[in-house]
Amino acid sequence: FTVTTTANSGAGSLRQAILDASRNFQADTIVFSASLAGQTIVLSSNDTTLSAFGATGLVINSDDITIDGSAAPGLQ
Repeated sequence: FTVTTTANSGAGSLRQAILDASRNFQADTIVFSASLAGQTIVLSSNDTTLSAFGATGLVINSDDITIDGSAAPGLQ
């Protein structure tokens, strides 16, 4: 799965990549497009039913996901 946008959600977002990866119940790697180098991903919302993780929490539950940011140096 490749993150292609700094958007909080939707196609190409980190949040969507985590959701998609968690749905197949296999080991997955999420990578970032080189075009995101030096940019910032600002998480601004989350499913309110997961309030224990805060307003912007990203939850990876019962899955093996590697997040590799090496292709986008300086991404925050």
